Amino acid sequence: MFNLSLPSPPKLLPPSNKTIYPSHHNTSSSSTQTLKHPNLEPFKDRLIRLANLGHLHQAISTLDLMTQQGLSPDLVTYSVLLKSCIRTRQFDLGKLVHSKLSHSLLDPDSVLLNSLITLYSKSGDWVTANSIFNGMDERRDMVS
Repeated sequence: MFNLSLPSPPKLLPPSNKTIYPSHHNTSSSSTQTLKHPNLEPFKDRLIRLANLGHLHQAISTLDLMTQQGLSPDLVTYSVLLKSCIRTRQFDLGKLVHSKLSHSLLDPDSVLLNSLITLYSKSGDWVTANSIFNGMDERRDMVS
């Protein structure tokens, strides 16, 4: 009798919360981006669930509640919200999410910037879409 075993899957490290590119905002403490509050994940899970169900107003309210509680939403949170706004063609809500992102201390990555380009181009605002594209610099990728 032969005994076959499959190799165990590689252990994936959790993604780093540190940004590769310097923020456009003055960040006096990098700990706001590297330390996660224990209450962040339940809020984030709720927000993502609401966004995926198309309940964008409730998801954005959850985003507001998070910030009121002193919790810093991460790039994934904003990305899910933007993609849901694009998918449901609620471009005004997507622009509201962009405004909230702009007021955060986060530096958008290429995924978020590409979502913003999609949001503005699909809403017919080619000037803003082009401005975001031109400002990407080294974050521009094949998707851009």
